[in-house]
Amino acid sequence: MNLELEEAEVTTEEKTVAHVPEVMTEEEVQALKNPAELIQQLEACKTRFGSLRPTDSLSVKQCVALIETCAFASRYAESRRTAITEPLNKQVTDANAIWQPIVKGFAEVAKVRGVEVAKFIDDQRKEAARLQQKAINDAKAEQDRLDRIAEEERQKAEHLRLEAERAAKAEEDRLAKVETDRLAAEQKIKDDEQALIDAKARGDAEAARRAQREINDAKDAAAQKVIDDETARVAAQEEQDRVNKLATKAEAKADKAELASSNVVTEVVATQAKTIDTGSATFSAKAPKKTWLLAGWDKSKPLRCTDPALAHVLGNLLALPTSVQFLLKYSDLNPVYLNKAFGEVEFPEPFSITDDYKGSSVRGKS
Repeated sequence: MNLELEEAEVTTEEKTVAHVPEVMTEEEVQALKNPAELIQQLEACKTRFGSLRPTDSLSVKQCVALIETCAFASRYAESRRTAITEPLNKQVTDANAIWQPIVKGFAEVAKVRGVEVAKFIDDQRKEAARLQQKAINDAKAEQDRLDRIAEEERQKAEHLRLEAERAAKAEEDRLAKVETDRLAAEQKIKDDEQALIDAKARGDAEAARRAQREINDAKDAAAQKVIDDETARVAAQEEQDRVNKLATKAEAKADKAELASSNVVTEVVATQAKTIDTGSATFSAKAPKKTWLLAGWDKSKPLRCTDPALAHVLGNLLALPTSVQFLLKYSDLNPVYLNKAFGEVEFPEPFSITDDYKGSSVRGKS
């Protein structure tokens, strides 16, 4: 209802309007100086209108008279309000003209530099995390390398020990055979000596000479055999000593590698703190949040669906049904809805995903 009614529209014929207590002239309305009195009159008009309905000529005139009273009161209340607010609004306007550019200027500088600082801190923390992971991987690789060396040396030592055991067993068998051969050689010499005695007793000179030769040959062979067996024994012992030394050396290398592996320490990379203390204030850098981005749109207000920035998404607009063309032509893309949808649906090209560093803050200590 437009309360600024034309005078012709609210003129009443007082002679024909039955008395309505709430109806007031403009002068009577202006006599209400207290806002409480105006509120009381407003409630009275509401109550009267609750029971008054335009049903005939008289009730219509009564309604118009009451509407006229409300129009008077509205204009009067508005004049009272503007008398107070206009000077204040002028002060606010003047203050905003002076101070808002300063406020926004400082805020924008702080915002831009705050984003730069937050991004720098985040980049430093990411780099520290990368270096820390590299240090962990390098330490693990070094441990694995040393463990492989230890395992290889252990296996090598075990193989050499087995080789030494087999050589010792072979030498033991050889010495047993040497002893058997020695006993057999001694027995043969005894037999030949007995044959010599028997040949001499028979007076068989030829048999005696043959027996003597065999005795001499057996004794020479036995002496040479002793020399050869001793040489073989010394050589076998030297080989066993050599193999055992190699095994001991391999075991020492394995022990050394195991000790080195147990002493591998992962380098601790210093991490950039999220909070910077200046003494008088603290700057808290928040981790960036993923957000969507469309080149050329600052997202401060809706974007026309037919904007050139969305041409890649729309494709050939003329190929779409006429009704769809109509809707797109007179529709906007609302960033509020896109913010809600982000993370739930995949945004098509040319939309992209970026990091938002605007969550950082500065707090004073005073």
